[in-house]
Amino acid sequence: MRARAKNRFPLFELIILVALASIGWAAHGLYQSVRQVDQSGKRLGGIRDEYFSVSKFIQTNITEINDALAAALQTGEAAHQERFERSSERGYQWLAEKRRHWTHELPPLSSLNAPIYDLAVRKGLLPLLDEIGGAYTNYVQAARFQIKNGRKPALEMLLTGTTRPL
Repeated sequence: MRARAKNRFPLFELIILVALASIGWAAHGLYQSVRQVDQSGKRLGGIRDEYFSVSKFIQTNITEINDALAAALQTGEAAHQERFERSSERGYQWLAEKRRHWTHELPPLSSLNAPIYDLAVRKGLLPLLDEIGGAYTNYVQAARFQIKNGRKPALEMLLTGTTRPL
């Protein structure tokens, strides 16, 4: 019986070593995963900050362009119309720059399991910028039409729904 116990003891030590190696390998894998998640969290935090900067720019730019439009419609002065055009051009430039930045930031979509960061930009931020761009273009075109035709009685009748001039 003693010989049998001596033979099993090295086997027991070997099993313990394999178990320790497995635990060490799992701990290393977990450490790598935590590092990767931490980096992804920082990148997603950057996207969140970008959403806040988009919101801030839109609020300030729309306020400024709306003030310029109101002044241009009230006075009809070329200076106010030029202020409106500068404000609208600044908005277009900002949208183009943001779109270019976030498009170049992404690697080509090559696999179905893209990182969450890439999906957040592709499915969230870029479509939002496109939607903002479309709405902004509609606003600017309507505003230009109003500036160009704002002093005509036919437009006032069309907008108010009356049949005779006010």
